[in-house]
Parts: sequence; C-alpha cells; structure tokens
Amino acid sequence: MYVVELSREVADIACSLLRRHPLRGADAIQLASCMHLAGQMEASPEIVVYDVELARAARAEDVAVLNPT
Repeated sequence: MYVVELSREVADIACSLLRRHPLRGADAIQLASCMHLAGQMEASPEIVVYDVELARAARAEDVAVLNPT
C-alpha cells in the first residue's frame, strides 16, 4: 500500500480527468493518484473500484480495473 500526497501534479491530472470524464472530484483524485504512482514506479497502473463511472474512466485512461469481488 502506498500513500500519494495531493501534489500539484496529482491535482493537475485530476483536473484533466474531470474535463474528459463525468467523475466526482474525489474519484478524479483517486484515479489521478493511481496514474501518478504508476508513472513514478514505471509500472502498469491498476485500480480497485466499485463505482461504474470511475471504472469506465480508468479503462479509458488505460488503467487496469480490478474487481474486488
């Protein structure tokens, strides 16, 4: 588990996501944090979500969606 600080870079990614997808602010920050962390680790991004809109946005951004069931 990693903690991602809400940096200017993460906020900028979240704002960009909000312009492209019908997300709530907190969901955009969650997805932006995932994308930022994956970039820092040079890894393929993965996210666990329950929300349908967040899952759609993640897939559209080439983030693998893991179902928690």
